[in-house]
Amino acid sequence: MKRIIGTNYLGYTQLRNFAGLPFNNYEFRKVYDLYKFPSYFYFKLFNKSNQYYLNSFQDFNLNKVDLLHFFNGVSYGQTPWITTNVKHIPRYIGYSKVEIRKGLRTLTKSQFKKLISISQINHTTQINFLNEFAPEIIDEVNSKMMILHPAQKVIFSSINEKQVDDNFLTFTIAASTGFFGKGGREILNAFDYLLEKKYQLKLNIISKFEYGDWASKTTIHDYNNAMKIIAKYPNNIKTFGFISNEDVLRIFQESDIGLLPTYADTYGYSVLEAQAAGCPVISTNIRSLPEINNNEMGWLINVVKKENGNALLDTQNDIQQFSKTVEEELITIIENVYANKSILREKGKLCIQHIEKNHNIKDKTRTLEEVYNQALKE
Repeated sequence: MKRIIGTNYLGYTQLRNFAGLPFNNYEFRKVYDLYKFPSYFYFKLFNKSNQYYLNSFQDFNLNKVDLLHFFNGVSYGQTPWITTNVKHIPRYIGYSKVEIRKGLRTLTKSQFKKLISISQINHTTQINFLNEFAPEIIDEVNSKMMILHPAQKVIFSSINEKQVDDNFLTFTIAASTGFFGKGGREILNAFDYLLEKKYQLKLNIISKFEYGDWASKTTIHDYNNAMKIIAKYPNNIKTFGFISNEDVLRIFQESDIGLLPTYADTYGYSVLEAQAAGCPVISTNIRSLPEINNNEMGWLINVVKKENGNALLDTQNDIQQFSKTVEEELITIIENVYANKSILREKGKLCIQHIEKNHNIKDKTRTLEEVYNQALKE
């Protein structure tokens, strides 16, 4: 009989790759707790999430599961639990040091079994967070920490399976709602320049085109300018709103290069999806991206960074310099690839090998099951 892993909505979404695999001993179930009520009403009243309610959990064991697995969450209950962080835990943004320390103290309880960081930079960020708010528990918590990069299913077992339109270089950016924060403005400016020069390029944009994010600080002017560029090249630029993950992967299969020249990112999941389809990726070098992309299997745009791995975006001048660097590097890289398209197959081959070796979905699932086994054994 399989044992039950309970996870919150975000956790269930993040674990969807694992949930469909044949775990030997476990199955997943969404769980709910008392914090969901104030979280729901807070969102209805203020149209934004309350980070304390969203990332705290207490169900007084009403869900009757064997183990809890959260993303960014901490538990105040008695059920054994583990958590995966994409930046730092607890995610009590805007709360006092007292509340943050309260959340961190849950990591010293016997019910807490493991803190899984999805990258080395996330692990470092968590250690720095502990050092800032609760240095006395660093050693204790660090002994329960590990790094486990996300899993990704390989789409092509060989680059020879990939078929693309030889008459064009086709690029795809999968940006969900964050088009401008993912470098969308710079991508469109670069393509406007290159298409004017009659380069044979196509661009797929998968996004809802929301603007005004904290990083790029784009405005309605940027949105309108983006729409003008898109309308200018109806045969070269194609847009998609909300589409299924299966459709995203299909578009990457038909593309030559993935794009993520992002201002800020917790990880860069679309990089893995592109690589799994044999698409080398042009990305910036922020946060986790140098851990999953490099100049051998793709292209890294080197922007000015802080010690924590984030891009330097403190002033308007910083943002303008970031934007200028990304746009210029995009143009240079695309021009170079256009002049030497043969490098795409070699880089695409390395991308597939990278996914098979470092993001193998069965290996990741086996490792996670071992974490669950150990947590319940303890």
